[in-house]
Amino acid sequence: MLLRFLERSDPTRFAHAVATMAADGPLLDAVRDLGVEAVPLPSSNPLHPGSRRTVRALLTSGRFRLVHGYGLRADVLARGLARGADPVRAYVSAIRSTDPWRRSRHVWIDRWSARRGRVDLFLSNSEAGADSRIERERFPAEKIITIHNGIDIPDLGPEPWAARWEDTETLRAEWGIDDADGPIVATVANLRPMKGHLDLIAALRILAPRHPGLRCLFIGRDDSSGAVAEAAREAGVEQRIVFCGFVGDPL
Repeated sequence: MLLRFLERSDPTRFAHAVATMAADGPLLDAVRDLGVEAVPLPSSNPLHPGSRRTVRALLTSGRFRLVHGYGLRADVLARGLARGADPVRAYVSAIRSTDPWRRSRHVWIDRWSARRGRVDLFLSNSEAGADSRIERERFPAEKIITIHNGIDIPDLGPEPWAARWEDTETLRAEWGIDDADGPIVATVANLRPMKGHLDLIAALRILAPRHPGLRCLFIGRDDSSGAVAEAAREAGVEQRIVFCGFVGDPL
């Protein structure tokens, strides 16, 4: 989503910089390939002195008028630093999920940092996400707008799709399912509770006896600290699932 936005932004009107709490990796490499400044922060801890110094230096450099924070940790880090930073004129907080994992402490931290720092607008990618912040965090509805994610529609002509899928044996070997003789189900999502991997595991347990060759591909970064894999083992279907990890281009 971020890369698509950067690709389409008019460079004659807007200059961007992307600061991330993640270490150098595929995202920042892709950002740099677009000619956009990429700044890795030294820690994912919003209270880390080095991260705070780096963000403070960016916001007080006189180059930025708009700051857009993605995620609670980023907001806790940047909201207070954006307040009073010149020439920053607005701070936008992203709402990318209903975040059902949040506990009372997370809600309190979000409210506190929004109240003590600077938040001019909340931008949600779903009505469900917006409603969650109104009902749970008690953020004012008039400060939240929803803009749904856009997607690129791939070319469904004979190329490049036919060329990519014509060698199915190579693809099966690449994903470690060359011995599968049944249906293959793939899900592309980071392993998080709201993505439904546990539901798919429960369904796989029911379907496996009827479809001995059934296999699943779980394509995405493991944000569950191994909980999804453990659930697969407990359900007795771990041999049916290939945990592919992060894939830059799953198509």
